[in-house]
Amino acid sequence: MSLKDKCSNPLVCLVIFLVVFVIALLTTVIVLKIDSEPIVIQKEPLVSPKENDNGTSQARPSTLKPSASDSGNVEEFKSSPDIVIGSVSTTETLVTGTESVAPVTVKPNIPTLKSRNVCETPECITLAHQLLNWHDPSIDPCVDFYKSACGKYNEHTVVEGTRNNKKSIIVQNLIEEFLQTDKNPATKTERTFKLFYKKCEELKDGKVHKFSVTQNAEIQYFQAMKRNSKQALKDIFGDIKSFGSWPLAEKRWSKSKFNLNDMLSNIARSGELNFGLFQMNTAGNKHFSISPIFERQQNENLKETIKSILTENGIKVFAKTLNDDFQDYEDFIKVVDQNDYIDEEKDYKLPHLEKKIPSIDFGRIIENLVNPKKKTNTTFLKKIEDMTYPTDQLLFFDKKKNLEKILKKTSARTLANFLIFHFINLSSQDLSIYPTDIKSTDCAETAINSLNEAALSAFINNHFDKENLEIVSEMVEETKENFIEMIQESTWLHEETKKAAILKVEKIKKTIGYPKEFKVPGSLDKAFKNVCTHISSLNILPSDSFYTMIRKVERVRTELIMDFVGLETELDPSVDLLETNAFYDSADNSLTILIPFLDDPLFDSTFPKYAKIAGTGNTLSHEIGHGFDMIGRTSDENGVDKDWWAKEDLVEYDKRAKCLINQYSNYDDPDFGRKLNGSTTIDEIIADGLGVETSWRAFKKLDLSKEQKIVGFDNHSIAKVYFRIAALEFCRKRDTSSLEEQLEKEHPTDSFRVNGVFSNMKAFGETFECPVGSPMNPKRKCELF
Repeated sequence: MSLKDKCSNPLVCLVIFLVVFVIALLTTVIVLKIDSEPIVIQKEPLVSPKENDNGTSQARPSTLKPSASDSGNVEEFKSSPDIVIGSVSTTETLVTGTESVAPVTVKPNIPTLKSRNVCETPECITLAHQLLNWHDPSIDPCVDFYKSACGKYNEHTVVEGTRNNKKSIIVQNLIEEFLQTDKNPATKTERTFKLFYKKCEELKDGKVHKFSVTQNAEIQYFQAMKRNSKQALKDIFGDIKSFGSWPLAEKRWSKSKFNLNDMLSNIARSGELNFGLFQMNTAGNKHFSISPIFERQQNENLKETIKSILTENGIKVFAKTLNDDFQDYEDFIKVVDQNDYIDEEKDYKLPHLEKKIPSIDFGRIIENLVNPKKKTNTTFLKKIEDMTYPTDQLLFFDKKKNLEKILKKTSARTLANFLIFHFINLSSQDLSIYPTDIKSTDCAETAINSLNEAALSAFINNHFDKENLEIVSEMVEETKENFIEMIQESTWLHEETKKAAILKVEKIKKTIGYPKEFKVPGSLDKAFKNVCTHISSLNILPSDSFYTMIRKVERVRTELIMDFVGLETELDPSVDLLETNAFYDSADNSLTILIPFLDDPLFDSTFPKYAKIAGTGNTLSHEIGHGFDMIGRTSDENGVDKDWWAKEDLVEYDKRAKCLINQYSNYDDPDFGRKLNGSTTIDEIIADGLGVETSWRAFKKLDLSKEQKIVGFDNHSIAKVYFRIAALEFCRKRDTSSLEEQLEKEHPTDSFRVNGVFSNMKAFGETFECPVGSPMNPKRKCELF
């Protein structure tokens, strides 16, 4: 029978199958037996038996190792470790001739593995992702380090700008998610926050309103809009009546019914800071500014809105009267809008303005902006007045056309209508009487901007690692120490300049995330408690119109601003607390690091110390560096303008700054070529340079043997990884700004902030072994200190 015929015979196939099955079965039994019982192995000795001192024959125990003949030394096997197979140990009984030797246990051998000192937390994995995936390995770091570190960033983002921009978007999305959930808020502040948002969404598209799912849902939505509109139009008319007599709304109006200061004070009591004739707001170092209206935005439906307010409140007005008064309003805007500055520069204070414009009682207006409970606190009011600075502009201080002369020439009817029309113009979108007004509103953004402290509370309580606060606070102190060390080691600063500079660094105030008084649970609620008695302490109700909610919030925000100016709180209400940012205020000699900047993926408590220094540490050093840029160098440790530099040092400083200006102006930027202007960006360039030098000092003091490596970078030089982490801060998609736009920016291009700044560091060239004369290790470097 041929082989082909045998293979085709089913009996042959069956026999083969049975044989294979039996073999497999026996194998399984043997394996199970090994697991349950010691194995006794009968073996011949590996070497000839040798008589011991007692005349007995002894064979060496056999282990699962190479034979002695392979190693040339039988004794090595006595002391060498036994092999481990899982957790099973085996026993061997050895036989020599007719005499057996007692069983010998063979211990499992576990190979010793060196522990990996690697950070593998989710946050470190995210950092590793950025380092690996944004990196372009085809680019020589000594030629273009920015492109080497960030060359593939555009393949991993859809967000314009740097990872800071992305973080800001993530934060807003997280807060919006909080606003949309049905989970009960933990505090009154957060409940108010949610109620405000839901009212906005209800008017925007009916998502929150519990409409029945029928064909009449759209009708119900418009009915809800109508109810809100009717209520809002009545609410605003009630506010207007509280301001004073409105000429357009009264048939028998007379100028005797109008008092300019009464109306301005009553508008201030509503929480409004924009009065049409001028505006007030915070301005650095807790200063309170009074200035003209810089950008007046007119609502195209203003006249119709005025008509709707009158109609809803049962007031009939002739079309001609409305048109004439509205024309007077528009003409007066052209007269009062004077934004030019006077020729001479002078620091004006409130008494100067009161003397120049005696028709307006600015002190009375300020008194009505504060919490009613504090109106009698003369010390508090005096602090605010002392911190009030009018801008040096023609509207206030021109000799021929200042505001005082304008007021004297303008009729009472025109002034009264102007103040009220202006208030209606500011409130037009808040009224939400037109679907287009509310449809274009981003309710989450509106809620976050209106109740910024509540949004901060929601983010901290639900998404923030508070451990980061203390770590960064300690880093600030370490940064100050290293900055001072850099000043002390300067080879050209005179001792008197060094002492003043060191004192300035030592006196820097810091706010990490938020002021200390807000770190106690429920403290944000306390900040709003009794803020405004006449609106029931921000007592927002579901029955309120959206307009009324906004007015209540505005009143609270204004009182918080006045508390800040009056030195009763460290929290500046004008600062966006959820911006991914850090900043230095030279007028206050203070450093502020906002919460999103202290959060993953920019910072995390699990990062190795060098990663914290390369990222956040560089930012801290940069911001402190602003205290010594072209602007910051003119103020002392208290933020007061003072010339504290030795004359020779100022000359040398300017010389070194000129080197940096020329370096940037001659930098061949990948987007703009050699067309940049170092003079407009010198302050940021100086801060960048001082920042990286200070942070490198901190890095050099680390014991790198104790530092974890980033997962995926086990075999990389930590120093090289340090520089790559520092570069991540500036990775972004290709800049689409025009050259004209770039030339107006105070920040240099991101490419220069890596290549230009690092090329001035001797340490960078040494770390990457860049040849002298290469782009990243030029022969001539620019240094400040």
